[in-house]
Amino acid sequence: MMKQIIKYMPTRFLQLFGFLLLSGLLTAPAMAAAQIMTAPEAQEAVKEGKMILLDIRTPEEWREDGVAEGAYPVDLSAKNFGELLNKVLEQRDDKLLGMICATGGRTGYVMSVLAQNKLTGIVDVSEGMHGRFFGGPGWLKRGLPVITADEAQKAFDERFNK
Repeated sequence: MMKQIIKYMPTRFLQLFGFLLLSGLLTAPAMAAAQIMTAPEAQEAVKEGKMILLDIRTPEEWREDGVAEGAYPVDLSAKNFGELLNKVLEQRDDKLLGMICATGGRTGYVMSVLAQNKLTGIVDVSEGMHGRFFGGPGWLKRGLPVITADEAQKAFDERFNK
């Protein structure tokens, strides 16, 4: 089964997987598979301090649409994605870790791999920023607040790059 998963993973995600495996983050016992939250549920969890939300879209997408208020920008396609994710995981304490992308495709992929490897407390905001046919209208169409990519990056740096 693992060979089938690895066969279809892009190189950068394999780097992330190897990094997490070596750091011991994928060996914790599983408590639950990835949860799914709507955009309003995710917004509330972030506001209440119960969840860290990562926007795993590209910098171009962040500049075009903004970043969900309270989310941190971490580009899934970046070479240092694994390193950045590890920083977040090390500092999340008992908080949930949520991820959002445009329509749920990228988050669904990442969540499935992380859940299969026993990473717990993960949340997929599967309707994404733009919505999906059967998954909700998305953060933007719901009129939920966004901030600029620069504001989101500054918040990430202040929290995780001390």
